[in-house]
Amino acid sequence: MAHVVYLFLLVLVAGLKVKYVGAENQTTSKLRKLRPYDHGEKEEEDAITGLKKNIIRGENSDVGRYPYQVIMIRETGEFYCGGTLIAPDVVLTAAHCSNPSRVGVGRHARNDNNDDYELHEVLYSYRHPNYVKRSFQFDTKLLKLKESSRKRTVRLNDNPNLPSVVQGEGQNVVTVMGFGKTSYNGISANTLQQVDLNMMSNRLCDQSKDPNSNRIEFLIGYEGKIFDDMFCLNDLSKSGKDACTGDSGGPAILRGSSTEEDVQVGIVSWGYGCALSNFPGGT
Repeated sequence: MAHVVYLFLLVLVAGLKVKYVGAENQTTSKLRKLRPYDHGEKEEEDAITGLKKNIIRGENSDVGRYPYQVIMIRETGEFYCGGTLIAPDVVLTAAHCSNPSRVGVGRHARNDNNDDYELHEVLYSYRHPNYVKRSFQFDTKLLKLKESSRKRTVRLNDNPNLPSVVQGEGQNVVTVMGFGKTSYNGISANTLQQVDLNMMSNRLCDQSKDPNSNRIEFLIGYEGKIFDDMFCLNDLSKSGKDACTGDSGGPAILRGSSTEEDVQVGIVSWGYGCALSNFPGGT
């Protein structure tokens, strides 16, 4: 299944602003109401079973490979969304994820008491002013941490031509990571998972539908729901790889040969189901 990822076309890091090209003039009046992958509010979580929320058929990441990976933590101690450390005291996540009481930075193994990570309190958040809940346009939010992290931050994309839609190019492969469920209705991963997916054109993604489904939203598909500030990721290997519950807000990156060379190109946002062959995921 494809994921919709929010594309960073120009990032002004000094001003802590993310500028997007397109989507400002799009209309949402005819869109069906969508539901996000993850919410901090418990009463909304029960209503999102039709959307993908986990890393499906991924693999364990190497210890320390993604120090900028962030998990959102409720007051009860459970996690529910991902994020990225983009400055020592700033986390980038999805606007549809509710505000956490704390975040964990650099977590690799959730069940390891010796895991080398940091816990930080969140002072306040800043949601993208153009965020549209019904359509998930501009699904981005910044979290200001009470204290700065010592973990390495991720580099944000400043090239509008990346990632590439040309199949076979290395820059077409986008890596998504998270602690989300490893199967539909399954359990969340204890070790940080990663999965490589392929970018596809928005035109093709917009045509995604399942004519054999008995669910109205699957019959209609993604038509009219893919905007210019989004891009879709698909599993060209047809091996059932995808992101799923718990992965929302986490990074979609062009993985370099080292952490320093990684470039974040998007945020895991929304999609139908988990690893469904008819539906890519969105960022």
